[in-house]
Amino acid sequence: ALQRGRMARRAAQQKKAAGQHQAGSDDVAELQAEADLASAEAEAAAIRVQALQRGRIARRAAEQRKAQQAAGQLVVDDDAIAAAQADAELADAEAEAAAIRVQALQRGRMARRAAQQRKEQQAAGGPVDDAAVAAAEADAELATAEAEAAAIR
Repeated sequence: ALQRGRMARRAAQQKKAAGQHQAGSDDVAELQAEADLASAEAEAAAIRVQALQRGRIARRAAEQRKAQQAAGQLVVDDDAIAAAQADAELADAEAEAAAIRVQALQRGRMARRAAQQRKEQQAAGGPVDDAAVAAAEADAELATAEAEAAAIR
């Protein structure tokens, strides 16, 4: 979605530069919505990267503590352990939030696909094939279940 937004903005700028684009309120609102979505996705990605970095730092510190403890140089600090556990729980919560966002995007994509199929069937003048729509919705649910299972792993 981030790339599509970037491409759409670039195309709008090119049209505007060529004098072909009439800036309407719908276009401005659409571009603003795409920019908001892109910034939200970028923020979520940044949070995920920060969580990964905190995890690396915590693992490195744990390895150092183990080495020092094996050498008899370390006295166990309960506060440091509690802080590391809190960081790990925070990273888990952030990973879960990121997984939920991915799942929501996938469900939306599948729902839009099913709606498009319904629309095409109605436009063709034929009756809406409820079996095909149900199959598409079942596929969407299966994809969602698979995404949830993958997110949990």
